[in-house]
Amino acid sequence: MENVKIVIESFIECSETLYLNVLGTKFYESEELLTDHTSLQNSKEVFLKRLEKKLDKSTNVFEKFIISYSFVTGNYFSNPNIGQYKGNSGKRFNDFVDIVIDSAIKLSSLLLENNVQYSLNQQILEALLETPIKNTQKIGEINDKFLDWIELVEIEDAMEDEIFISKYSFLVFLLKHLLESKKFKNKEKLQTKIDNLIKLVSFQKQIKEKKPLSLESKNEFIFSEAYYLKIRYIQKKVNISEEKNVALELAETYEWLGNERSSIQSDINQRISILHYRKAVEIYNKYGLKDSLSSAKRKLDELKAKDFEEHSQPIRRAGIGQSEELTRLMDNFKCLNIIQRIIYICTQTTIFTKDMIKQNRIKDQEINPFYDRFSHSILNRSGQTIYTNGTEEEKESLALYNSIGVFIQVISPFIQEMFSENITKKEGVDFGDLLNTLPSELEERKYLFQRSFDLFLIGDYICALHLLVPQVENWFRQEAYRKGGQTSNIDKDVSKESAKTLTPIFELEELMNFLGEEYHWIFNQIMVKEPMNLRNKIAHGIELNDNGFGLYFILLVLKLLIVKSEENESETH
Repeated sequence: MENVKIVIESFIECSETLYLNVLGTKFYESEELLTDHTSLQNSKEVFLKRLEKKLDKSTNVFEKFIISYSFVTGNYFSNPNIGQYKGNSGKRFNDFVDIVIDSAIKLSSLLLENNVQYSLNQQILEALLETPIKNTQKIGEINDKFLDWIELVEIEDAMEDEIFISKYSFLVFLLKHLLESKKFKNKEKLQTKIDNLIKLVSFQKQIKEKKPLSLESKNEFIFSEAYYLKIRYIQKKVNISEEKNVALELAETYEWLGNERSSIQSDINQRISILHYRKAVEIYNKYGLKDSLSSAKRKLDELKAKDFEEHSQPIRRAGIGQSEELTRLMDNFKCLNIIQRIIYICTQTTIFTKDMIKQNRIKDQEINPFYDRFSHSILNRSGQTIYTNGTEEEKESLALYNSIGVFIQVISPFIQEMFSENITKKEGVDFGDLLNTLPSELEERKYLFQRSFDLFLIGDYICALHLLVPQVENWFRQEAYRKGGQTSNIDKDVSKESAKTLTPIFELEELMNFLGEEYHWIFNQIMVKEPMNLRNKIAHGIELNDNGFGLYFILLVLKLLIVKSEENESETH
C-alpha cells in the first residue's frame, strides 16, 4: 500500500481541485510519444507495447489506473484515435479490466479516508463505470463498495460551499448508480440516505431565503438532484401517488429558484431564471398539475418576452467599441462580391478540435467546477428529452455541440447579409473548380453538390443539407476505398456484399489519412455522434434539433473543398 499512499499524499498536499482529464493529459504528455505520421500504425504499435511494459513494471497505483483504463476504453486523453489495446476480449484484456477495478477502488477508498478531492474521486469512479466489466462477481463487489462509501460520506450543514457541494455531488453520483444498477437488489438500503438529502435541501432553502442567491452561486443543482433521486427510488416501487407529491415539491423548488434568479438584475440570472421556470412547467405538465402549471407558464412567458425584448437589438446593447467594430467589419464585408464573401466566411470558420473542446471544458470547470459533474439533457420542440450525456465522450460531444452554437451566433450577421444580398441579386456561383477536387467516381454527383450550394446561398440551408449530407458520405466512402480501405461487409462464403455503415467507415485509417486528424474528428462528431448525428437524422427524417450545426457543416464542407483544391494545385505546380 506504500505506493498508493505516496500518490494520495500528493493529492492531499494539492490545495486546488484536481481533474482526471487534466492529470491523464499530463501523464501522457510526459511520455515520449512517437510523432511520425507517415507510419502511424507502426507508431501506435510501438507506443502501446511500451505502455504495456510500463504497466507491468509500475508500482504506482494511479499510473496503473490511467494506463489500464486507456487500454480497455481507448481513451488516451491527449492522444485520440489510438483505440483499445489487445481487442476487447481475451485473458490479457480481462487482466487490464481487473487492474482498472482494483486500482480505482484503492484510490477511491484512500481519498475518502483522507476526506480529500471528492471531485477527482467521482471522476475516477465514472471512469471505472465506463470500463466494460462482464464479470458479475466484480460488478457485485463494486456495488458493495459504493454502498459502503454512501454510509461513509457525511455532509454537514455548516460546511463551506465548495466542500459541501463536492461531497453532495459525490454522494448523489453513488446513489444514482446503485438506483439504476440491475445487479444491485437492495434498493431499500438507499432510502434513508435519500431522505436525509431531502432534509438537507430543505435546510439549505431556508438559509438561502434569508441570504439571497448571488451571481456567483454554483450550488443550485443540489436543490433538484435530491428530488430526482427520490422520484427514481419511488418509481422502482411503483408508487404513483407518492411520486406525484415529490414531483410537486421539485417543481415548486424550481419556481422558487427561478424567482430568486429573476430578482437579480443581470443577463445571466434572467436566462437561468427562464431555465428554472421551464423545468417547473415541464414537471407540472408531465404530472397533470394543472393549477400550478397555469401560473408557472404565465411567469415563464413573461420572462421569455422580457428576454426577447432586451436581446432583440444587440448593436444597441453592445458597448461603443463593440458596435463600431461590428459596423466596420460589416461595411467591409458588404464591399466584397459573392465569391469573396464565401471565402471570407470559410476563412473565419473555426475547425473545432478535440483539444480545443478539452481546453474549453477545463476553462468552464475553472469558472464553475460543478457544471460538468452531472448529465445535461437536450429537449426537442415537443419537450421530449432526445439526448442526455453521461459518459466522458458524451460530455465532450455536448461541449462541441454548444461551441458550434456559440460560433454560429457570432458569425450569423455575416451569413444573413450574404443570404439577403444574394436573394436580391440572384447571383449564381459556379463551384466547378472546387468540385474538380472530387474523385472521378463522383462525376455524376457534382451537380448535386452544386445544387446544394445554390440552395445554401439563397438561405435554404435545410434543403441544402438534405442534398449535401448523402453526397459527402459517398465522397468519404470513395476516398477511403480509393486508398485501399475495406468499405463493404462480405459474407463468409463471399456470396453477398453490403456497404458498411458510416460509423465503421470513419474508423478506417485510409479515411483518417485523407481528411487529416482535425477534419476527421469534427466530421465524425457531426455526422455520426449524438447529439448531432446529422447523417442519421437526414436519412430517417428525424428532427435535427439544430442549434446551427447544420449551417456549420456546410461551411466545413466548403472549407474542406477549398483546402483540398489548394493541395491539388500545389501538387500540380
